[in-house]
Amino acid sequence: MKERVGHVILAVLLLAYGAYGLRNDDLYIPGKRSRGVHLHGTAAWVMYGAFVCAALNLLAVAVDHCDTSGGEKKYKIWARVTQVAGWALFASALLGGLFLKGRSQW
Repeated sequence: MKERVGHVILAVLLLAYGAYGLRNDDLYIPGKRSRGVHLHGTAAWVMYGAFVCAALNLLAVAVDHCDTSGGEKKYKIWARVTQVAGWALFASALLGGLFLKGRSQW
């Protein structure tokens, strides 16, 4: 139960953080060994798409625990699709912010 609630809260916080960054046209992604990156414009929107995929992945885990119909395989496929799409969007946003003309700051 605690895990499901944690996943739902994390999904909501992730979407709220992304929406706040889009509203200000400055989506900050912290870095472990760097100052992080500030994404603007299209790169920020693509990164928000990655956030949406991550939130859907987290919610799929929570819904899977509540669903009693036995559709575990469907949830595993959905989780894998959102995981792959999320990582692809994440990489695209970072590469787009780095190499395309724009206002992203590294």
